[in-house]
Amino acid sequence: MASPAEAEGGGGRRGDGLWLPGLILSGAAILLRLAVASRREGIEVDGITYLTNARALLSDFGAFTVLHPPLYSILLTPFLWLSADAEWVARVVSAVLGGLWVWPTLWLSRGATDARVAWLAGLLVAVSPSAVEASTRVLSEPIAGLTLTTFFVVLVRALRTGSLGSAALAGVLGGLTTLSRPEGMAYLALAWVVLARAPRLVAWRASRHVLAGLGVLTLVWCAVLFPYMALVKRETGHWHWSGKVGQTLVFAESVGDERPGAAMERAITDPAPDVPRTLLDYVLARPREAVKRIAINLHLVDKYFAPGLLQSGGIALLAVGLVQLQWRRGPAPPEWFLAIAPLPLLGLLLFVLDARYGTPLVPVLSIIAAIGLRRLGQPDDPSPHLSVRARILLVVVLLSFGPWIARPWFRQDPAAVEKQAGLWIRRSTGPGATFIGRYPVIAHYAEARAIPFGQRSLDAALAEGRSLGARFVVADSVRLPESRPDLLGLVAGARVRPDLELAHVEEDRAGRRVVIYQIRDADARRVRTP
Repeated sequence: MASPAEAEGGGGRRGDGLWLPGLILSGAAILLRLAVASRREGIEVDGITYLTNARALLSDFGAFTVLHPPLYSILLTPFLWLSADAEWVARVVSAVLGGLWVWPTLWLSRGATDARVAWLAGLLVAVSPSAVEASTRVLSEPIAGLTLTTFFVVLVRALRTGSLGSAALAGVLGGLTTLSRPEGMAYLALAWVVLARAPRLVAWRASRHVLAGLGVLTLVWCAVLFPYMALVKRETGHWHWSGKVGQTLVFAESVGDERPGAAMERAITDPAPDVPRTLLDYVLARPREAVKRIAINLHLVDKYFAPGLLQSGGIALLAVGLVQLQWRRGPAPPEWFLAIAPLPLLGLLLFVLDARYGTPLVPVLSIIAAIGLRRLGQPDDPSPHLSVRARILLVVVLLSFGPWIARPWFRQDPAAVEKQAGLWIRRSTGPGATFIGRYPVIAHYAEARAIPFGQRSLDAALAEGRSLGARFVVADSVRLPESRPDLLGLVAGARVRPDLELAHVEEDRAGRRVVIYQIRDADARRVRTP
């Protein structure tokens, strides 16, 4: 029977020798992410909301979008004074947060396995292409990955020691993870299962600790979420940790559609009046649709999600690691925990899958991959060095990561063309313009208002636009041909109507273009040509 001290320390090794790899790898990871961030040329739609919310916390809380995860915006707020370029500040914050993933990865590798994999796991996290990608954009995944991995560290400690303090800290970190990404709430169910099974998994724990640990963890988790849930209640009329779950489920009905872009556009511009409030409501109301989406998404996991998250080299390492895991009960380190940690993300099968939603799990997956490398050719881990086969595999995988990381130096950022179009509008008319076309990124850089086409005819859209003072019609070559093929002529820059005059065309090296037309009889001052 293991003592609590032995269980907690993993044989007295916790913290020993971690400072050097932690400092080297996290520093290198931050520098790499800052270098990649310097090549980014535009912002994401979600990033616009995160920045707007951060500014709202400083000056106008009424402009705060409650139905968006708040933690990343809260974290950005105190740093906005550092530069007038809030977007660059946000990228720097994301890069630092992403580089800090190394530390909880090292701690978790010591707590969840007795294999000597700290350096390996930290290295894989530092250079994982999907982790680098997510940590160089204005997105919440960097803080979600940091809080989630630290939550795993503390949950493993609570499992092995029975400490109520660890259970409480796990509740804090779980609540923060949920405030950064709504799917974080699924990890509360994981914690319940793990702690409830603790008497069978960790022999020295008394059964009475189970209820106390579960109660403390759950109460603290809910206490962290309560202020935000109260804001959601005020906004939507019901209690929930995410005010957008119903609408997001409706958006996800585009999965499997022959024209997913058009289906998504319809869901956004013409939302259904009977949007389900919760995931359970949706499944009960539309069971056939739910089953169909899960089946399609299982295919998309193989086609898009896994390659985007891990790339082919990462998938190979993960497969090697999974077959090398040791499924042992306590007092041995719980390597089995690493295999079940990703299971809560199965809930994403009901939504639109995107590889970035899985990036917070990169540290856990990196530890599994590192275990596979360590035990490849030497399953009993007798040597401090990797086997020759493991070294060859590691070098090949790291080399395969290189082109993915270097892409921003050779390929133009897809958002750049919309950024330049938005800046042209702002230079032409100043801030406050109105244009027809649902392009949030263009509207952000132009400081303008966008009126979506919706499902209306061009005549109807122009009529509404004129009544609202619209000066431009904007069309793009990526989304508009799929969502509104009847408006394809606008993308060509042709003279499609006598009252639309071609004003400007932005096109990048990949052929993505944005075409801007001036509405001739718009009730606006004369447009200046920059």
